[in-house]
Amino acid sequence: MDPFQSCSDQASSIPFEPEGVDRSNAQEAAHALRPLSDKKVTLSLVGSGMTFARPDGEVPSVWEEAIEQITRGIGVEAHWVTNEAPSSLIERARRAVGAGSDAKVPIFAPWHAVSPTAFQLGQACEAEAGAKWVASYLFDFGPACSAKSGSVDLALMSPCPQVCVSEDAQIGQLPRLSVLAKMMRAAASEGRTNLAVVVRESARATIAARLLGFEPSLNETSFDVEFVSIEEAVMDIQRGAFDWDAVIAMPDLRGILFAMLAEHFDVPGPWPMLWFDRGLRYVTCESFAGASQPSHFDATVLIQALALVAKHSGHHYTAKRLYESWAAVRDNGVVTATRSSSALYVNEIDEAALISRATHDRYSDTRPLPSWKGLACGQSSTCKAERPVHLSLVT
Repeated sequence: MDPFQSCSDQASSIPFEPEGVDRSNAQEAAHALRPLSDKKVTLSLVGSGMTFARPDGEVPSVWEEAIEQITRGIGVEAHWVTNEAPSSLIERARRAVGAGSDAKVPIFAPWHAVSPTAFQLGQACEAEAGAKWVASYLFDFGPACSAKSGSVDLALMSPCPQVCVSEDAQIGQLPRLSVLAKMMRAAASEGRTNLAVVVRESARATIAARLLGFEPSLNETSFDVEFVSIEEAVMDIQRGAFDWDAVIAMPDLRGILFAMLAEHFDVPGPWPMLWFDRGLRYVTCESFAGASQPSHFDATVLIQALALVAKHSGHHYTAKRLYESWAAVRDNGVVTATRSSSALYVNEIDEAALISRATHDRYSDTRPLPSWKGLACGQSSTCKAERPVHLSLVT
């Protein structure tokens, strides 16, 4: 069995499986790559509350109090359920296949810092989360943003080591096609159009040699995929000569990409990190501090993580309110220690003050806020024109 499935150096689609490869993976990938136009209208739940699964161990009090303050401030109830192991074989089977409501409740622990270098050693917490791929989000804008364009909106994705295989140490780890397809489809569904898949230089020849055909469905999304070597990626980031809004890094290269992007955009603090299997399973943050010490309280990570969870659980209206509560403060030049800036006319406050201002201050709606692709929401005309109208169920 050929363990690798891959794409050409630069393509707008995904190859078919080689002969002899399990067709279940190919069918799963094809299902994930159906055109965006085939998607049904999204239903939103407004005001029904958000449900999280408690991680093992206690929730740090400062985080728990901030979650309560934020959700109360926007008028949404937060419900915690216990992340207990199923007591019966039937319940275990249901959770394994993703059936039942409990299996869909993500474990929420944004104070748990995961180091990007853990992936190259296979020591990340995917076993606990049962995840196959991860995505960390870097979104920033406003007067204090260091990006030349005035904003940065980037998703850094990786397959988990357990879903990667390699027959050659020089090639490194490459993901199964079904997992790669899910990451690409997730990026496309957020309206991202420029994806870089970062691999070792020696792996690109292998990918091209095993290319058998193209999956035409991605052609309708105007989604450009480029396979680049880690050397080229590092050089492009150093020069600022890249326009990626999504990056898929192989597990052994994730630490390098995270460090380069964090330095380039001057956001060394933790980024909200989501772990996926069939759906969202786990929420942490990603930081070089890693699991050796819990992440200190970070208001930006908490609000963005809450917004991402709300979006993935179908609460699009709640996600929009959470995002705008943070964005309105940031748009007024407010920074914190983890999102500091040397720009003029910025006001640095502590994390607790940011939570307070985000939940209590009211700002004029005359100044539009940019859309965040991680949520596919915002007030920009482009976002409204490209997204279909959502139906909302108010309870």
